[in-house]
Amino acid sequence: MKKSKYLITIVAMLILIVALFVEYNRADNENVLVEPKKISLIVYGDNQETWEDLKVGAYQSAKDFNAEINFVVMSNESNAKEQTALLEREIKNGAEGIIIAPVDSAKMVESIDKVLNKVPIVEIYNYVDSKNSIPIITADNYKMGATLANTLNNKIGDKNILVIVDNIERNGINDRVQGFQDNIESDNIEYWNINGLISSNLIKKLDEQKYDVVIAFDKFVLETIGEVIEKGNYNVDAYGMGNTTKIVDYLDRGIIDGIIFQNEFNVGYISVENILSY
Repeated sequence: MKKSKYLITIVAMLILIVALFVEYNRADNENVLVEPKKISLIVYGDNQETWEDLKVGAYQSAKDFNAEINFVVMSNESNAKEQTALLEREIKNGAEGIIIAPVDSAKMVESIDKVLNKVPIVEIYNYVDSKNSIPIITADNYKMGATLANTLNNKIGDKNILVIVDNIERNGINDRVQGFQDNIESDNIEYWNINGLISSNLIKKLDEQKYDVVIAFDKFVLETIGEVIEKGNYNVDAYGMGNTTKIVDYLDRGIIDGIIFQNEFNVGYISVENILSY
């Protein structure tokens, strides 16, 4: 395990409703419903613990405004067909509103567009390439990537950097990568595009070549990096995005050196509030 941390950067990004999609006023007391409105919140990935702050925010908002939340996870992280099936199931089962973190910005367009004429829908974290106006609640992903790059510019020098680019099929991740690339000043960077990072792949990568810094733009990837560094006792600095319980623990113990994250409680709270404003 590494003995010290070079830097801890925690940036609480403002939660924004992107103007391109929608603007709304926060709900007042008169928006509290007499009968609970059934809302389905569909995310990617199969680990509910990584979404804990989002869930807490959503359930608090549901309590405040008299709604019912059905929190839905997938059996894996990147299957658009499965997310489409879950979306259709929730509509069939009586969902009156859908909050969704699209697993794939291109492949989920048709499925989400079909829902628009049935129930209100709000996207979180990521957005699809739709011609329709769909609310999205997220931090400024480009700015998150730029902030990470600008923070590291004074720290990395001539260090060898491995940037893991996973889940690029999501516009939110793509925006983070673009913000990082536009602002990073180092030339000693390898961008490793991989679909579905697993521990064994990263172990092999770190064993094959010496890297001083590893960077991730996704909380699931950052968790995997932390696990690999701890188990393999790799002398590498790790930075990325996310603030799950695991990530914060790795940060506290010096396994991960810096994180940038958005306020997921606010994402959950505001997304429910937004659905109820329809």
